[in-house]
This record gives sequence, structure tokens and C-alpha cells, in this order.
Amino acid sequence: MAWLSFDSPMLGGLAAMLNKLIKLRAGLWVAKILSTLGLGFAAQEFIYEPIIQQAITAWNSVPGYIANWVHALGIDVFVSLCLSAYGIQGASRIFLSRKYESPT
Repeated sequence: MAWLSFDSPMLGGLAAMLNKLIKLRAGLWVAKILSTLGLGFAAQEFIYEPIIQQAITAWNSVPGYIANWVHALGIDVFVSLCLSAYGIQGASRIFLSRKYESPT
């Protein structure tokens, strides 16, 4: 059982290949997590905050009885979900666009 020995060249090659694969995958995972966090932060700072402020201003101008009906029918939740989807789509288009690539 010489092939099962820990100093076998085949086992050493397999270990080196697995080490490279794990490092590559870990690097991709870390990059994906960091880009997701960056996109979330940018969307929150530059897209959601202005939209939220505009929505608060508009909501405060609505009469109370209309606001009660809007809330009772769930229209406010629907609008909130639509604005969130629109905001994250806009952020992904802005921050993940590859239209401009710097010359190498």
C-alpha cells in the first residue's frame, strides 16, 4: 500500500490541487460577499434615502382618512416593495455596468 503513504507524490499533487481550488473558491466567495455589501451600501446611501425622504414628504401631505384606507388595503406595502425592487435594479445598473472599461 505504497500509494496510501502520506509522502506519496500522487497524494501531494492532489493536496496541492485541492489547496489551489479552495483558495480560488474562497477568493470568489469573499469577492462576491464584499461586492454585495458594497452594492447594498451604495443603494442605501444614494438611492433609498432620497426615495424614502420623498415618500415621507408625500405621505405627510395625504389626508388622514385616505391614509387609513391606503394602509387598510395594503397599497402602501405594495408601493414599498415596488420602490425597493426599482431601487436595487437601478443600483445594479449603475454600479455593475461594464459600459466603460479603462484602457489597459
